[in-house]
Amino acid sequence: MRLRDRLPTYLAEQGLPEHGGQEGHIDWITAFGLRWPVPNPPIRKAILPKHDAHHLITGYETDAIGEAEVGAWALGATGPQPLLGLVYDQLAIGLGMLQAPVRTTRAFYAGRGCQTVYDIAVPTLLDTDLADLRAHTRIDTPRLRHWTDHVAFAKTLALAVVMPMLAPLLMLVVVLQRPSRQTA
Repeated sequence: MRLRDRLPTYLAEQGLPEHGGQEGHIDWITAFGLRWPVPNPPIRKAILPKHDAHHLITGYETDAIGEAEVGAWALGATGPQPLLGLVYDQLAIGLGMLQAPVRTTRAFYAGRGCQTVYDIAVPTLLDTDLADLRAHTRIDTPRLRHWTDHVAFAKTLALAVVMPMLAPLLMLVVVLQRPSRQTA
């Protein structure tokens, strides 16, 4: 089944609007039982289908812990990641380590050896079969853990600790960014 065909049903199953948060200037997330406003600049709207594809590929939910898992998985994986994705994923993994450290850690290690879909243009991504996206990400390929995975996890956690201090400046840069042809 193509991502284009599965995505609306998935978003509805998760209690999300059909557009998946691509409308409006502000979106809302829930963390620690509270709803928080999140800027929704054009660059975020451009990468949301890729983020949502990661949810479908990995099977992680869209609740706070599932977002932490997707963020951790994407940080563990290789491939390009837009600045906004890096900021959100670092914040998500930090929150995940507070709320569900075992699940967040497992998701990071599950991402090692995988590849994100950020390198695929959105129109192509939407027309790609989910099985082909799973093959692209190598999510079903078994991999032995290596010491470099632990080093990568330690670096990711260190950045997650400082990201709340860096996020406001980085978000300013992100809000001013325009989606590139590759992003869209």
